[in-house]
Amino acid sequence: MMFQEKCNPAKLEKNGNIFITDAWEAFFAKQRSIPYNHTVSSISGGHEAFQHTAVAIDPLKLKQNVSIKAEKNSWTVYLAIPLDSLVPDGIKPGEMLYFNVIRTSHAKALGCWIPTFAGYLTPERFGQVWLEK
Repeated sequence: MMFQEKCNPAKLEKNGNIFITDAWEAFFAKQRSIPYNHTVSSISGGHEAFQHTAVAIDPLKLKQNVSIKAEKNSWTVYLAIPLDSLVPDGIKPGEMLYFNVIRTSHAKALGCWIPTFAGYLTPERFGQVWLEK
């Protein structure tokens, strides 16, 4: 996946907690409920992953390849996650993936793929992506 914003990266927040910096957050589920996985990629170069369950939000050691690049007029996150670790218990081609991506700054949503209208940790409102066989 590639998430990109056209802007002057020098004006973005790079210091502090990853949730306070300028970041892209992505959410992945096999169903429109918990459990689901959540990644955060910051302009600072930081990247973290979490698994949301009924009782907790836990740090997650997710198999992934992340590259964050700031250029003169944009910043881009490249994110590659194998299907077997994208969601709890994996997902296969031919199955439906529930997904959302949010551009955040100072812990506030600046934009998203699917507006949830109920906070962006709402898997019931994630968009659908059909994984072709």
